[in-house]
Amino acid sequence: SLQVIMRSRHHVLPHLAKSLPGFRPEYYSPARWFWAGSVVLSRAWGRRAKLVMEKGKHGTTSRLEIVAANATLSSGTDVDNASIVSLSTLVPFADMPNHDNSASPAKFL
Repeated sequence: SLQVIMRSRHHVLPHLAKSLPGFRPEYYSPARWFWAGSVVLSRAWGRRAKLVMEKGKHGTTSRLEIVAANATLSSGTDVDNASIVSLSTLVPFADMPNHDNSASPAKFL
């Protein structure tokens, strides 16, 4: 929704500006941010994954494990030192087969 997209702009831009040298927040006007957010919300494919954090002798590492499609865990749930997170994948043209009424629905491999 518009409110979610614009709220994300308010929270994300300062972090990007701090962590990416040369990042220019002024380039991302509300209109541009809304366009980008609309593209992600309407075209990205979502999956859930476990974000596993492990401490080792060289510091903390993390890895993602895809959660089965029929799992009943919700985002934020702790499972074995892991958090369930939502991932979005935006693949150009990958959503196009679903625009033909006679096409088969896309399936995750």
